[in-house]
This record gives sequence, structure tokens and C-alpha cells, in this order.
Amino acid sequence: MWLPSSSMTADAIATPEVQVRGASESPWLTARETAQYLKLSPSYTRQLIAEGRIRSAKVSDGRPADRRVHRDWADEYLQARATGGPAPRRTRARAAKSA
Repeated sequence: MWLPSSSMTADAIATPEVQVRGASESPWLTARETAQYLKLSPSYTRQLIAEGRIRSAKVSDGRPADRRVHRDWADEYLQARATGGPAPRRTRARAAKSA
């Protein structure tokens, strides 16, 4: 049976913060960190990012599909889900076909 230590305050017990393992103070999260933050599986989170349902930014460190999610964007996804609406999809501009 777990008992809180005497050094823990009631606030710390009542309102635990989400701790993303390995995350720094940076607001930019990897797909894995985003999955932990949103409490989703990493593969489903990557799918949501690829579909544009979670906004992301491409980073250029040599890998073709490396993307980062800002915490505010992850919160936008949660807010959209909480209000019952679908998360917005990213739209891409398409080149016009010439006739």
C-alpha cells in the first residue's frame, strides 16, 4: 500500500502534473513525447500527425519525416476532442491541372 511521504503537500497529491519522460523545458515535443502527453499510443499519435489532425512542424535534421508538435497544438487537439468535434484536418494546397 502506497502512502504519501510527509514532505508531499496535499496540492501535490491532489493535482499531479503530467511528466513526459525525457522531455526538457522546451514546448516542442517528439511524436513519442506527444503520445505520452496525450496518453495515446505512439503509432496512433504518428497517424494523427500524418493526417494533420495534430498540427506539427517539420524539423530538418536529416531525417525526412521528423516532426515536432508544440504543446499548444497538442492542447488544441485535446480541446477539439473534449468539445465533441473532430480534430481539424490539415489541408494541402494542390497544383491546378492544366487542360
